[in-house]
Amino acid sequence: MLFCYIKARHWLGYLELELKHANFNEVENIFTRCLKTVLSVDLWKFYLNYIRRINSTEDGKLESDTRTVIEKAYDYVLNNVGIDKDSGPIWSDYIFFLKNAEVNIGLVVPLVIIHSLSFLIAFPQTTNTWEEQRKMDSMRRVYQRAVAIPLNNVEHLWKEYDQWENGLNRLTVGVDSVCYCLVERFQLLTSYNLGEKLSERKIFRVHDSPYGTPRNEGVC
Repeated sequence: MLFCYIKARHWLGYLELELKHANFNEVENIFTRCLKTVLSVDLWKFYLNYIRRINSTEDGKLESDTRTVIEKAYDYVLNNVGIDKDSGPIWSDYIFFLKNAEVNIGLVVPLVIIHSLSFLIAFPQTTNTWEEQRKMDSMRRVYQRAVAIPLNNVEHLWKEYDQWENGLNRLTVGVDSVCYCLVERFQLLTSYNLGEKLSERKIFRVHDSPYGTPRNEGVC
């Protein structure tokens, strides 16, 4: 574990130096060399911060296409180190990012009848239902993935998720979603109790399979 930590610190120092001098091409070359060989949460956090930096504007606003790029970056990172117990802050940041996504304003066109004449009147300031639903679905998907992993902050994430679901219109919460969470909650507690019995020198890495199946590879 100490050796892995030292390797990660060396790569981080290298990245910080190149980024300080705005050598973006070299930074990206370093990422291709170290991310997959050293599965360090700190390295992947640095990668995420870099992606957000090069895709952000001066006023901090994100276009729809840019937001999609950052969402994919989060998914990519979590598919690689999301099962690490120390990756909890990345899950929390992803949820915060989705929660603060701006939803475009749409138009509704109600029918108003006056003296037997029909008029179509457009009212702005109405939330686009489809985009709002997509936002909720994305947040629910990430929450459900996170609370199924024995992360260091999993209890906090579970309480946060429970409060968020309760704050929504209960009609929008499907039975399948509730059942899924109950099953995942049971599996989480089982995994968490098992994890406490494991040696702290054991780590888990993501095997490069299409399903991201974890396998125990022992000490680095």
